[in-house]
Amino acid sequence: MTKPKLKVGHYYELKIDKNKKIAFGVMYGFDSGKNKDVYALMIYTKNKIFEFPIQKNLFDEWVKEGRVKGLTSDEALVYVI
Repeated sequence: MTKPKLKVGHYYELKIDKNKKIAFGVMYGFDSGKNKDVYALMIYTKNKIFEFPIQKNLFDEWVKEGRVKGLTSDEALVYVI
């Protein structure tokens, strides 16, 4: 299985702890300029949907720790419903 890469328009699941996971989509990101490698995540929970900025190196850290997996759009929809 390949490790997920941070891509705009893709959905991911982040494992917070053994029993808690959240889904997020990458809405947009900056490749250059002052905010280089900053991405806006749209976080999906059963009660809220909100935007959260992260840097690419934080996402890479989550991948290295094995806490992130890619989701299909159908799987992400399940988190919202």
